[in-house]
Amino acid sequence: MSASNIIKKEGIGIVTDDYAKAIIAIYENLSKYDSMGEKGGSWVKDNLSWDIFCQKNLDIFQKALKSKKSL
Repeated sequence: MSASNIIKKEGIGIVTDDYAKAIIAIYENLSKYDSMGEKGGSWVKDNLSWDIFCQKNLDIFQKALKSKKSL
């Protein structure tokens, strides 16, 4: 997944080509976007650490090894 897909899916930021509209939206509803920023920070902390990255890769490798053994 690209970063923009994750941002949209998780609701942790704005993905747009219309930056002026996005800036106005943030200005008009700052508390909403403050919360979104906090949620984004938490999501990154919970999902993008080296420990999590390595564990996910290890799980994939172990699954691949098990699949190969069953062939």
